[in-house]
Amino acid sequence: MSSSAPYPRFSDAEIERRRAAIARVMAEREVDHLLVYGANRFGTAVGWLTRWPVTREAYVVVTRGERDVLFVDFYNHVPNARRMATEADVRACEGRGIELPLAALKERGAGRKRIGVIGPLPWRAAAALSDLAGALVSLDADYTRLRLVKSAEELEWLRIGCDLTDRGLAALQEGAHPGVDERELGALVEADCEVGVCASGSGIEVLATELYGDARLSRDEVLARFIEGAGPAVTVYDERDWRSPYASGSARVDGYVICPCSMSTVGTIASGAMQNLIHRAASVALKEERRLILMPRETPLSLIHLETMATVKRAGATLLFLAPGFYSGAETVGDLVDFMVSRCLDQLGLENVLARRWGE
Repeated sequence: MSSSAPYPRFSDAEIERRRAAIARVMAEREVDHLLVYGANRFGTAVGWLTRWPVTREAYVVVTRGERDVLFVDFYNHVPNARRMATEADVRACEGRGIELPLAALKERGAGRKRIGVIGPLPWRAAAALSDLAGALVSLDADYTRLRLVKSAEELEWLRIGCDLTDRGLAALQEGAHPGVDERELGALVEADCEVGVCASGSGIEVLATELYGDARLSRDEVLARFIEGAGPAVTVYDERDWRSPYASGSARVDGYVICPCSMSTVGTIASGAMQNLIHRAASVALKEERRLILMPRETPLSLIHLETMATVKRAGATLLFLAPGFYSGAETVGDLVDFMVSRCLDQLGLENVLARRWGE
C-alpha cells in the first residue's frame, strides 16, 4: 500500500491470487466462462475481483486463459475504473445493460456453453444470458467460500479498517456535542492529527478582542476557551518554550500554520531572526523544506510588505491571504471562516468538507 498510489488498493499479487482462486472454482464446476455482476454497491464480487467499487452497474466477463473485461455503466467512470482495475480490459456499457457483456461472451465462444454467474443479476438480464448459454451455473456459494478465507494482505486491511474505526469513534467521543453539524462531525473523524498551539502576546490580544469580545481576558483564559473540546490531541506551548518539538528540525512535523500572520512576523521570518517559538518554528519549516503556511490579512500593502512576502515565498513558504471566496454561498461569518479553514487544510493535504467547492 503505497502513499503515492492514486487510490488505496490491494496489490497486484493479491488480485492474481483471487483470479487464480476463481479459475480453480470454474474448473471444478466445469465452466469456461463466468459473468460477475454488481449494482448500486451490491454484489461485492466485482470489487473483489477487479478493485472497482461498483457505482451504478458493472459486469465482469471472465474466461479461463483470457483477460477479464470490466463493463462500467457511466462513461465518465471509465478513466477511474482503468486506473483501479488495471488487470482488466475496461469498457463502457453505453447504457445498454447486459447487451455488450453478452456480445463479449459470444466473441469468446460461450454460446450454448455452461456459463457461471456470480452476483444479483436482474431477471431480464438473467433471461438474456440464459438464451445464450447452454446452462447457467450459480457460483455465489463458491465465491462466498473463497471470501471467508482471508489472505495475509486482507487481514492487514481489516486491521487498518478497525484502527480507523477506533480513531473515528474516539474523535467523536472527544469532540461531538449538542449543536455540532454534519460537516464538523466529518472533520472530527477525518482529521486524526496531533496539533501544537502557540500564541504570541499579540495573538492572545487578537483572540480575546475579536473572538471573545473582551480584551481584558487573561492569556490562560483565552487559550482555555480556544482549545475547549479539542481533546488530548492538542497541546499548548508557551512562546518562549524552546524545548518544544517545533523548535527543532529533528522532530517530525508535517506542517506549520501561522494565522493570522502579521507583517511584523513575516518580516522577522524573512530576516531569519527568531524572537519566539513561532519565528523559530517557521525557520525550522523553511530549512527542513516542510509546509509553512502564512495567513496574512494586512491591507493595503506597502512595497516593503510585498518585497518581504516575496522573500518568504522564494524561501518556500505558502502565502494564503485571509480573503474568502463568496461563490460558496456563505450565509454567516462562520461560513466565511470555514472557507479559509478549508483552504488551509487543503494546503496541508488534509481532506475536509468545510466549504462548498467550485462547481459543486
